[in-house]
Amino acid sequence: MALERAEGEDLSVAMGHYARARSLILAALGEFDQGYKLADPKVILDAKHWRNSLIDRAQELERLLDPQPRVSRRGMKYKADTRLLNEAKK
Repeated sequence: MALERAEGEDLSVAMGHYARARSLILAALGEFDQGYKLADPKVILDAKHWRNSLIDRAQELERLLDPQPRVSRRGMKYKADTRLLNEAKK
């Protein structure tokens, strides 16, 4: 069933799963940052690209959970709550 047609308990359970997925992604970012402080993985992967890809996924889930756009002079923008993105401001 498509999200726009889901309702009641099915919708609530699905949203709970999406919220947990976002939470786990943010937890993964935190764990990655802890490891990064000890050893830079640049030989194996581009840490900035990897972090940004997870941040993008978290932002997509946030739009799913709270689909209200943020309005600015340049148009509507979606932005994740940076307080949840651990060290995303690097």
